[in-house]
Amino acid sequence: MQKTMTMLLCAMTMGASAQTIEGYGEVDIDHGAHLLVGIEKEWANGWTVGGEAEYNGTIDLTQLFVQKTFGEWASVRVGKITMPIGMANIYDRPTKHFTVSLPLEECYVLPEETNRIGMAMAGERRGWAYEVQVLVRDRQMAVVGRVERQATDELHLGMSGYCDGQVVVSADAEYQTDKFVARGIATYSEESNAAHMGIEAGYDILHGRGGQLGAFCRYDCLIADSSTHRLTVGINYRPVPFVSIKAEYTRGSESQCGWGIGIGVTL
Repeated sequence: MQKTMTMLLCAMTMGASAQTIEGYGEVDIDHGAHLLVGIEKEWANGWTVGGEAEYNGTIDLTQLFVQKTFGEWASVRVGKITMPIGMANIYDRPTKHFTVSLPLEECYVLPEETNRIGMAMAGERRGWAYEVQVLVRDRQMAVVGRVERQATDELHLGMSGYCDGQVVVSADAEYQTDKFVARGIATYSEESNAAHMGIEAGYDILHGRGGQLGAFCRYDCLIADSSTHRLTVGINYRPVPFVSIKAEYTRGSESQCGWGIGIGVTL
């Protein structure tokens, strides 16, 4: 049995200079602490600098970049950046997903080292958002792309792709109302010849009665040399919008089971 505590340490914007500090942490009784802290600073004329450091046994600089924003339609970022592919990167903050931690099964299909040196261009126009990255690792070039569409007020769609000679593709969707949220993602890796699918849904039992108490269910399936399945059920309680307290029970196809307890905070 494994007990985990996840905490979003702080996220705040200070003054007109638009300086943002944010981070989150995870404390695992069996494997120790996992912490991440980042900072962004907006300068004049659309310039931004930012960085992010992660501790997971050792300290790793996961992001360090300079960005120039030309308008809503385009911004350019150069440095060490994060690929916009997979649930672990799209919904990476604890308050952005139901479970205490993101599914380990996805690690088998995502590219190795999803934080790399390179350049990215991103923007939004007429309900469409895009990002294109050119990245380098061990003198090998990779291209990453993502397209998002707010199809309706409730439905958000996305598709991502990665290519360095081998291809990884991912598609995701989120449907959200004031009391119901459902998300799904499917990712396939040509290199590992493996696919991962994750589906989760939650319903606010206390809708309109003060606070939020969301009951949720999540299913993960990894198809590689053999198939593994994992089912997670639990609750998310939000006494106020920026605090999320989590409890869950997980059972896998290989008789793996465990409890998780977590808390997420954002300011």
